Amino acid sequence: ARRALHNLGLVLFWGERYSEAEVVFREAAEAYRAAVGADHATTLRSLMSTASALQKQSKLGDAEPLMREVVERRRRTLGGDDPSTQDAVRVLGRMLMDREMPREAEPLLRDHLAFLERTVGEGHRDIVFATEYMVNCLAVQGRMWECHTLTRAYLRRCLRVLGPDHTMSRDALVKYRDSALLRWCTCCWQRLYS
Repeated sequence: ARRALHNLGLVLFWGERYSEAEVVFREAAEAYRAAVGADHATTLRSLMSTASALQKQSKLGDAEPLMREVVERRRRTLGGDDPSTQDAVRVLGRMLMDREMPREAEPLLRDHLAFLERTVGEGHRDIVFATEYMVNCLAVQGRMWECHTLTRAYLRRCLRVLGPDHTMSRDALVKYRDSALLRWCTCCWQRLYS
């Protein structure tokens, strides 16, 4: 019955009936919690699905505490380097960026990027996306020196993994150019007014 509830939630979610999916995922999470405990993988999967349904409804304030709970419980039970934990870390980091909370998102995004660098290496698509999120996180905080350095890595990864004709590779080249210009302007500004 619990699995059927979760699967029904998935069908509703994929059918873009997010408010209905949210209710079903919550029921599934509670059923799993009662049957196998709050830290069980299936309970946490249903909680994460509930958060995703909330996110699709633009209820980020309601989704965030659920994702924090999933991250905390997965770190405690599975460890920080477990792929399931890192998936939750990635989702929470991006959710915080969507909520315009880059300072809170940064340690999560850094953790996820470092995990990917250790585990999948430079040739994997996921590392391209994780690097892009980290670049954006630094840029919105106005940390152009760090942003420029990481943008160079982002461009290199895009070209290696996606090829020079991919849209993300072209966008990465523009970001690299823009970050270099902003870095130069910042340097000039500091020299003029220091």
